[in-house]
Amino acid sequence: MQEALRNHYLFAGLDEDDFERLVERIGVESVSKGEVLFHRGDLAEFFYFVHTGRIELSLMSSTGDKKTLEIIGPESTFGEAVAFMQARKYPVSAEAIEDSRLCRIPSQPYVEIIQSNSDASMRLLADISRRLHARVTEIEYLTI
Repeated sequence: MQEALRNHYLFAGLDEDDFERLVERIGVESVSKGEVLFHRGDLAEFFYFVHTGRIELSLMSSTGDKKTLEIIGPESTFGEAVAFMQARKYPVSAEAIEDSRLCRIPSQPYVEIIQSNSDASMRLLADISRRLHARVTEIEYLTI
């Protein structure tokens, strides 16, 4: 699992010392299908890396209907954007839709590492920019 985590774009730019320091704080947990990880509005102290399984991110409408926003699969993260926001509350709810194995990454230590290492910050920005550009290209392709 550590190798898969290391290859993810959020961690690939960290030097070995920073990565090892972070890994010491990461929790591994197994969640059962139907288990809720957090609700919209909960304090966001962690973000997650899905090793196996699938997680549904959703919102409840004012009429009580659940709206699925995204299904997160293996080797993907969710909740990381909140780590960089002023309001540290989850904007959605997360529920396991399959038995899943996750890494629970504490947001504050991750942000502190990024803030203290300008090379890691620039590599992260470059990776995020590439991913954003790829999404824009994908949207353009799908709409034309």
